[in-house]
Amino acid sequence: MKLLKIEDSLLLIAPVSDDKYIYNERLGILVSLLGHRGSIIDRTYSYDINLSNKDWDKLDKLFSNEMQKRTKKIEEQIVSNVKHSLDNIYKKINKDMNKPPIMNLSSVSELN
Repeated sequence: MKLLKIEDSLLLIAPVSDDKYIYNERLGILVSLLGHRGSIIDRTYSYDINLSNKDWDKLDKLFSNEMQKRTKKIEEQIVSNVKHSLDNIYKKINKDMNKPPIMNLSSVSELN
């Protein structure tokens, strides 16, 4: 299924029914995988396809693998942007707490 490999295709899974959807706004195509049935819908036509167990399992595996690959890619991008470990953040906070305060709190009461 080539639509799965196109990066701007959106992959969705309905959490309750486990139905799977592939949507590409640019191409105007929605593919839904519901049970052992596939639907291909564009802006003009809709096609329903009954899938054999073998074909269903193959599509389900392709979808899951692509979803896993994209999820891992997002996770790697986020992790690679982490600048500080929790230990470094803790050290930075403790170091800052040992500095004298910018404003003396007793002078705040004198302002009133």
